[in-house]
Amino acid sequence: MNLLQQYLEVIASTAPSSDAPAADSLSDDMIWEYVHEKLDYAHWAQEMTDEYVDTLQKFQIEDSKRSDRPGDVSQWPRYYSAFVDYFSAANADLRYLDADTIWTKDLSEDRQSLIVTLTRADVILMLSYSLQTSQITEVSTRRNAVLQSVTGDSITAEHITLLNASLEEDLQTLKALNIPPQNYYYGYYRVDSGELYTYKVDPNASVTIYDIEQEYGAGEDRLYTFKTWRDFAAAVQENEGLLVQPYTLTLKNGVVVKIEEKFYH
Repeated sequence: MNLLQQYLEVIASTAPSSDAPAADSLSDDMIWEYVHEKLDYAHWAQEMTDEYVDTLQKFQIEDSKRSDRPGDVSQWPRYYSAFVDYFSAANADLRYLDADTIWTKDLSEDRQSLIVTLTRADVILMLSYSLQTSQITEVSTRRNAVLQSVTGDSITAEHITLLNASLEEDLQTLKALNIPPQNYYYGYYRVDSGELYTYKVDPNASVTIYDIEQEYGAGEDRLYTFKTWRDFAAAVQENEGLLVQPYTLTLKNGVVVKIEEKFYH
C-alpha cells in the first residue's frame, strides 16, 4: 500500500475534528477552513483499488499548486481554492458546509473532472470541477417537493424532506443525520417545510409517475413517463390527483429538467 492510499484510507475513516457552521454568513478564513475540512474528510465514491488510487494521485499531482495563503508552505490541489471561491460567492448556500451535510468525491469517466456530491438531508447538489479550466460548474440539484400548481412553463412547489428507510441510500442518510428509528417507524421520515417556490421548467423535462392503475398505459413496473413538460401539464388539467404525491425535482442552473414521483406508499 503506497503513502497516498494510506492517507486516503485514514481520511475516509476518521471523523472531522470540528462541527461545520450553521450560519448565514462566514468570514473568508472560516470558509477556507470548513471547505478544506469537508474536502479532506469526504469519502471517495469508489473502492480504493491500486488502479483508482493511482488515477487519483495523477489527477491531484496535475492539479496541484502551492497554497497562496501568507506563511503557508503547503501544496494543495487547485480544486481546494475553486471550492473556497464557490462558497465565498455572494449567493452561496453555506448550509452545505454544515456538519450534517455529507460530501462524497469521485472522478468523471474521462478522469478530467472531480465530481463532488453534497447531500443535505434529501437535498443533493452535484458540483463538477474541471481539470482544464480550474472552474466549478453545477451539474444538478435534486430535492423533494409536493407540487402545488403547474403552468405551461413553470411549477410552484413546497419543499419537503422525505426519506424512505426501505431505500439503502435514504437509510444511510437517516443514520448519518442521527435520526432515531422511532421517527420513521412506518418506514418514512417526512417534514413539510411550508415554503413555496416557483421554478421554470425546461420544455423537454420528463415526468415519471407510478401509474398504479395503468391509467396512462404503464407497463408491468407501473412506471409511466410523460416525455415532455407540455404532456404532463395537459394531464394535470384533466387529473389534479397527479399533484398529490411527492416528487423529486432535478434542477440545472435553477431550471427543472426532470421530475420523478418519489415512492411513498
